[in-house]
Amino acid sequence: MVLGPFRRRVRLAAALDLLQQCYPIRRCPRHLQERPCARGQAGECLRPCLGDAAVRQEHDALVRLLLDWLTRRAGGDSIDPVRKADDLIWRLSRGKRHEDAQRAREALDDLLGIRR
Repeated sequence: MVLGPFRRRVRLAAALDLLQQCYPIRRCPRHLQERPCARGQAGECLRPCLGDAAVRQEHDALVRLLLDWLTRRAGGDSIDPVRKADDLIWRLSRGKRHEDAQRAREALDDLLGIRR
């Protein structure tokens, strides 16, 4: 599957960061590790880097659903990144992290632009 071309790398990075904040998908390198990365230790990702086949399958299925949503393919409607992003923005605002909430709003606009 090919996505793109993208006009601005910064907008793509912001959209990807938003997805990683909303869903427990990896940010660490693909190679196997003995211990989970910092995000894995904090419970912010599924920890596929530890090599558990079931976890890796769950992670890959989640990534496929996100790609299906981005490309408007069948199955992508079972996931709702907009709602997740809105929830994140609400939590950030509620925690008086207004600048972070504004960045998340802008990243959501970027994500929706990529989907278009």
